[in-house]
Amino acid sequence: MFTVVLPVHGGAASVRALDGEDERAVDAVDTRTAIALLQRVVTGPDPARLAAADRDRLLAAVYTSTWGRDIESVECCDACGKRFDLRFSIDNLAAALDLDRPAAAERQPDGTYRTPHGSVFRLPAFDDEIGLTSPSELLARCVVHRDASDDDDALEAAMEAVAPLIDLNVDAACPECGHAQQIRFNIQSYVLGRLVQERHRLLSEIHALVCSNAPRRRR
Repeated sequence: MFTVVLPVHGGAASVRALDGEDERAVDAVDTRTAIALLQRVVTGPDPARLAAADRDRLLAAVYTSTWGRDIESVECCDACGKRFDLRFSIDNLAAALDLDRPAAAERQPDGTYRTPHGSVFRLPAFDDEIGLTSPSELLARCVVHRDASDDDDALEAAMEAVAPLIDLNVDAACPECGHAQQIRFNIQSYVLGRLVQERHRLLSEIHALVCSNAPRRRR
């Protein structure tokens, strides 16, 4: 079991390593699937009621408890087109998010946040995220009071600052030509995507095994 400190909710939750049933239950990379997975393996607050930043920390713990702390992927160089291996630590990403940064909003006793201009917002949970057609719709659901000085961009930036997601650019350099570039990394897409790939690989192996053991017709 891994203990995860929840930066937005406060307190902690426990995350166990995945078993075969958990892995086979994942067939997509959307938020609904992420919630269903976390509800299977997390002991603590209901993941559906947590902010996305807390869910990302739980998904990072799922990855660590199942595969270790290093993220590995194969990327393509923007300059020379050659593929190269990228490896970095999930712990380092989380630590970077926890660095001190200018306060964009102050947390209130009721769990909402107030910007320096006086706008008040809450952080979205899963119920706010489903059925959305645009980011502005999510913002409209979560802004309790808006000051004219805070436009949509300012409020979205404030939300990201108080509850940063593990959805960011990672610096990478091509070992062949030395070209520096940034690779987008999203913890939800990465963890669920890996489980989907392994699920497909398992099904293919089972199919191949069944076919290899099937009795052959006599001619």
